[in-house]
Amino acid sequence: MVSGGEPDEQARVSRLEFRSRAIDIGTELTFVHSELHTEVSARSHEGGWSGALVKLTRRLGEPT
Repeated sequence: MVSGGEPDEQARVSRLEFRSRAIDIGTELTFVHSELHTEVSARSHEGGWSGALVKLTRRLGEPT
């Protein structure tokens, strides 16, 4: 069980999709988090995922 997050989402299931595709400069990642139950929750998750993806980009490095 995960703690934290929006109270409206506790004990509910959402869907995460990750798709990768080879492109000329590396790999394109498409990330979709769906089946969130409120707009507030969707915005909160968007902010959290954006921050996580920025950290991942820093860790892996910018494309050249």
